[in-house]
Amino acid sequence: MIITDIVDIDRKRSKIYVDNELLCSLYKGEMIRLGIKKHNELSQDTLTEIYSVLYKRARERSFCILTIRDYTEYEMRNKLKRGYYPEEIICKVIDKLKEYGYIDDERFVNNYIDRYINDESKRLIRMKLSSKGISEELIKGKLSNNNIDSAQIILDKHSKILNEMIDCDDKTKSKLMSRLLRRGFSFEDITRAINMLKSNEV
Repeated sequence: MIITDIVDIDRKRSKIYVDNELLCSLYKGEMIRLGIKKHNELSQDTLTEIYSVLYKRARERSFCILTIRDYTEYEMRNKLKRGYYPEEIICKVIDKLKEYGYIDDERFVNNYIDRYINDESKRLIRMKLSSKGISEELIKGKLSNNNIDSAQIILDKHSKILNEMIDCDDKTKSKLMSRLLRRGFSFEDITRAINMLKSNEV
């Protein structure tokens, strides 16, 4: 294995290329200590030491990230990928986080739904969870266990907008409708909420 290139990321870190493929990023001090120089051969012992350093760093990095908020497995993988960690290291760290219970997609979905179900439509929640790498099967299963009525959510949380829509001109009504549509509510649910308000079906 030959170190074919070293590309600076910033003043402290560089990307290391081995046999013309990106291996990882290292701090300048680590490169000096490990004898990492362009055109040098990379021994198996040095590679093993690099992976040991990277694993400890990636693990500590993930712990730090998780003190801020909960993450899905997909989100954490992307965080570590942006740090130029090798896939082998990422998988090892993710496995350890799951073993500790620090990452749990099912728990994440449950908490997310509990937090947002009374403010957002199921459709919007489904879209947001999907963007976080949650499987459609898991999302569908959790949402199907929730009997919240989207029209009732609109009525409870957005009654001011509904009242304005009843007595305004078409242009204003269209703008107000768009505000609710952007929150993921369907035209059908919005219309039903308006009818519920008119008939006092609270």
